[in-house]
Amino acid sequence: MTVGPFLLGAAKSVHILTPAATVRRIINMTAVASTNANVGKAK
Repeated sequence: MTVGPFLLGAAKSVHILTPAATVRRIINMTAVASTNANVGKAK
């Protein structure tokens, strides 16, 4: 399973999906983005 790509070094997290992304990839990226948003609130 592929998750990514990620853009590193930005002040905030950035998640990129290609137009060819499958539904599963969109759901996985949504889960990663949600987790990153919750981690950012804890700081």
